[in-house]
Amino acid sequence: MLGKLLLKDHEQRCVIEMMTEKQLDQPWIAAGGQRLRLGEPTPLVWGLISGGLLLLAAFVWYELRVSRNPVLDLRIFTNGEFSRGALVASLVAMVVFGSIFMLPIFFQQIRQPNASATEAGLILLPQGIASLIAVVLSGRLFYNRLGPRILILTGAGLLALGSWGLIGLTETTNGVSIAPWLVLRGLGFGLTFVPAQTFALQRITGHDLPKASSLINMVRQIAGSVGTALVINLFVQRTSFHADELGAATAGANAPALLTQASTLAVNDVFWLVLAGSLVILLVALALPNRRGQQALDGPAAVMAE
Repeated sequence: MLGKLLLKDHEQRCVIEMMTEKQLDQPWIAAGGQRLRLGEPTPLVWGLISGGLLLLAAFVWYELRVSRNPVLDLRIFTNGEFSRGALVASLVAMVVFGSIFMLPIFFQQIRQPNASATEAGLILLPQGIASLIAVVLSGRLFYNRLGPRILILTGAGLLALGSWGLIGLTETTNGVSIAPWLVLRGLGFGLTFVPAQTFALQRITGHDLPKASSLINMVRQIAGSVGTALVINLFVQRTSFHADELGAATAGANAPALLTQASTLAVNDVFWLVLAGSLVILLVALALPNRRGQQALDGPAAVMAE
């Protein structure tokens, strides 16, 4: 056995076992009492994906065509500003929440020596504090002065820079060395998410406002879940890939150390994906209005109100 990597997500636990057969050329995942080769497509996986897509299509059809009082009023997506704001908020959720899930796993299960849950939380504390500060600043204080485009472009740039700084993690990385990058990511999250949600909801009034608020929260949660799933899948796939390479080069010697090294390299691969996602947010933000465009949409009354 090459080793075990314990992944924790709230009350659920997924144990990944990397087993060596023929000098690490057969990595397997043990789940639910079954052994499946990592990366091997299975009827169960494709069946769940197909079933989920069919249920989603049925839900959309029912909400648009049948229900007189839909739980989620999908017609709100016809509002262009809401759709653009929801898209940015969804991308931010995918990028941030997926990578937030990855960092505690790295410090508690991969980095040597392993950190406790309390220590991992303290390591991530700078990111939370920076996010709180950015949320306060990106509200009415800066939003009305700068408009959504500048704030979100700045936030996405900070997210990209902070994610780039986390690509070089090693088996002995400590919390102090990555604190500046975590601060940048926290500032980036606050400067992107709040302006995107404000932009999405600012033109919606009356009875549509609570419906739109529920809809964007649902979209954000789904996007965060998808981002987390993508991160986990990439992490497992890349761990298997790097374990194969390292095992072939060392003939499987010192299996626990090989798993630690392979997992560290996989975490760095994950942050390459996070960096790419941050750059996508930058591109999407270019379609948002700046301060002048915002004033043109608001009309003369909004300019006088300032």
